Amino acid sequence: MPHEQTFNIRLADALRECVAEWNREGMVVPEQRQGERRPDLLIDSTGRLMRPVIIECAYGGDNDADAFGRFKQDEFANIDTVIALNIPDLFRPLSDTETLARLRSPDCSLGYAALQRDNDGIVRFPVDGYCWGPVANLAAFAKMSSASRNTIEGAADRAANLISRAAKILEDRLVEQDIKNVSEGMRQRSPLDGLRTVALLWLDAMLVQAHLRQCGFPALQDVQNPTRSGNCRAEDLRNAWTAILNENWRSIFEPAIEALEVAAAGNPNAVADALREIAAARTTIEEARIGDGFNVGGELFPKVSADRKTAAAFYTTAAAAEFLAGLTIRRDDGHNWQDPELLRSLQIADLACGTGTLLRAAWRRIRTFGEAAGWQSDEVASAHVAAMEGGLVAADISPIAAHLANSGMALAGGGRPYCQTRIGWVEAGRHRDRGLSTGSLELLGDDSVQDAFWGERVAATQAGMELSNGSISVQGESLHYILMNPPYSRTRGGQSSFDVAGMTEDERRLCQKRWKYLLKQSRHAAIMTAGMAASFICLARSKIIPGGRIGFVLPLSAAFDKSWFRTRAMVCRDFEDIIAVATASQAHEQAYSADTGMGEMLLVATRRRRADNGDASPIACATLRRSPTRQGEAGEYARSVLEGVADMRGETRPIYAGDEELGQIVTFTPEGGDPWSPIGSLQDDLSLEAVRIWTEGVLGGEEIRCPMTRVGGLFDVGPTHHLIGHTRGSDNIGAYRWNQLAGSAQQAGIRALWSVDSSLQRQIECTATHRGELWNPEIEARIRGQRGRLHYSRSMRWTSQVLVAAITPVPVFGGRAWTTLIHQDDRVLQAFALWANSIFGLLVHWTQASRTQEGRAPVQVNAIQAMPCPDLAALPEDLLDIAANQFNALR
Repeated sequence: MPHEQTFNIRLADALRECVAEWNREGMVVPEQRQGERRPDLLIDSTGRLMRPVIIECAYGGDNDADAFGRFKQDEFANIDTVIALNIPDLFRPLSDTETLARLRSPDCSLGYAALQRDNDGIVRFPVDGYCWGPVANLAAFAKMSSASRNTIEGAADRAANLISRAAKILEDRLVEQDIKNVSEGMRQRSPLDGLRTVALLWLDAMLVQAHLRQCGFPALQDVQNPTRSGNCRAEDLRNAWTAILNENWRSIFEPAIEALEVAAAGNPNAVADALREIAAARTTIEEARIGDGFNVGGELFPKVSADRKTAAAFYTTAAAAEFLAGLTIRRDDGHNWQDPELLRSLQIADLACGTGTLLRAAWRRIRTFGEAAGWQSDEVASAHVAAMEGGLVAADISPIAAHLANSGMALAGGGRPYCQTRIGWVEAGRHRDRGLSTGSLELLGDDSVQDAFWGERVAATQAGMELSNGSISVQGESLHYILMNPPYSRTRGGQSSFDVAGMTEDERRLCQKRWKYLLKQSRHAAIMTAGMAASFICLARSKIIPGGRIGFVLPLSAAFDKSWFRTRAMVCRDFEDIIAVATASQAHEQAYSADTGMGEMLLVATRRRRADNGDASPIACATLRRSPTRQGEAGEYARSVLEGVADMRGETRPIYAGDEELGQIVTFTPEGGDPWSPIGSLQDDLSLEAVRIWTEGVLGGEEIRCPMTRVGGLFDVGPTHHLIGHTRGSDNIGAYRWNQLAGSAQQAGIRALWSVDSSLQRQIECTATHRGELWNPEIEARIRGQRGRLHYSRSMRWTSQVLVAAITPVPVFGGRAWTTLIHQDDRVLQAFALWANSIFGLLVHWTQASRTQEGRAPVQVNAIQAMPCPDLAALPEDLLDIAANQFNALR
């Protein structure tokens, strides 16, 4: 038998050992005879497990020729992905037995790349070369790459449309009181309106029902399958769901049955018609055969959600979840992956779980390690039960989201019944029986939070985490892994914390007050102006065990904003092995969360096992050229970043997948809570040089012969625009009302450099933009002496503006776009204007300012005070005179 066919057969054997569900007859089929022109390997699972995948093998690779050829064959029109495999030459002399033994070795390294259908044709990952790894990595890559992004999004779009049609049928044909009864029956504060929530619940229940039937669930063997018969009578569906409910899965089927009964009592024919649309949505999902690549919560919830942006409640993309789980949960963490009962003691949490995307990614990660260690189907099922009963703890303030998290994890199992889960709904707001709650934030000051899920909960206790009398308990330092994409909301900038559907203004105010109290009492290293995400980081710090690891999706402002100073300092003090990941482009398609429209980052860190001397830990800042957008490549991105960090020999290193450069890593140690300035920059040498300017007083290897200080140590900083006043049409706040001046208007009187005008402000010396009318004499008396000539930009836009600092001919106020810096010596003002607008001042500004929006570098007033700069007041008189002369020559 030709040796390449021998390799194909033994590779098929090795792959079957890596994924339990592949160890069935006909699942992994190798080409066995030369000239058949069948695929070298075809992985074709049954049911909803995954889409078929082809693997084409060649010694040294064949430039993807065979892989491309498969896409042109009609019989493989349903194939999304073909993997091109590079067989190393070391396999050539091996015997049949030796080949299998080598493939089973964890030291074996095969080269692989995925070619996948996309809107732009066939895309390849990596773009050049091959990823290299053992057979277990190849198996995980093949499984997660089986469905293309187009297939997943197409199925989600079609299903979302059918969900909307079902909700419209109910809206049109149920009377107003029935609609009210159905909506109120959901007992939720959700971004979804009641009828779309009901339709989504029914779809979810249908999918779990179909999954259990496929798994041979005994209680369904004698029950008609109404969604297959086509009549979709509510009574038949209720009977099937009740049969399941009698065994378990209460959080999934109890609310679905309740809504079904209420709606059918009003108009059974309308309900039957709506159920037919939902059954069609279920068929759409099943026929797409995307298995683990699709989840009702992760794919549909964002598409039908109404107002999640208001509360800054975003949902992690599937690829970002795989990426973060890959960075956080690692094969070499020292756990016994052979033990299917491991998750009875190993605790993984998401305390703002949304629809459970990160939970499912964590479970897949654990399952992949277990299967590579030898789990078969029975062990996978046992591990899933252990995860549901003990290993996974999660909570969300949206009951529909918590419901979808529960059902999504149910679909990830083998249909084996489990006892009470630890995935709960924790209310935010005021309840007539339970008082005021801030959701999971209650855990900042306590070890338990009320679980308000549908139905009575079964009391249970499990290692460090218990469910008793309707409360979820998470003891301090009890969790091994925490993965979260917490809400970012803060009460500023048009956002309002706890601005969730159904909450009154009074409740919102009380929740914010309660949140402030919890932070103060617990003395956590977070402030409210940083938003909720900083508080959740502190919560994770208190709940993670020493040696445990956290993985967070955060706003990119966490790396830069002054409001995050204390939290950044805490991370560097109490954690090690810190990795911060961002993408150079902040374009919408690069986001880690659905529809954020803002820059984001990933933060992964390991809790220190013991308190050291308090020295800050170094941070590995990884900046990517693009984010992973496909689940298969996300795992390889994580591996490439981790390998890059482990192989660091200096301060910088490129990140590679195959021969494709994914980005750059820069390691540096910040001082306290200083900004993590290298993150988001692909210019690693430039970012390090910028850091050295202010941390070491070194420029291009030469010492700066002037001590460094901070803007707040050199200048008095003028008032914020809230005190200075308002423009016409704005809120009536502050001392003055400001009216815009014409370009050459008289500059005498009360004036302000209020706004940016990039067409006029092109020289270091600028004129005022607004004139003031006295509005509030009391406030005016407080700020009267805080005018000045030097002003620092708060809203730098690199694509149009040229000035970081400007000087006005006479003292004026700052404004919304400029903050006044005050010093008695005009020469210091002039020298600073030269510094700030030089390449060195621009670089320092870039390291300290926020980079959440592409092309912009805004700073808050308190961040301006912390901006590093030379201590120009310490310069000798003759040098200050030279600086003034230079300014006059350039102004």
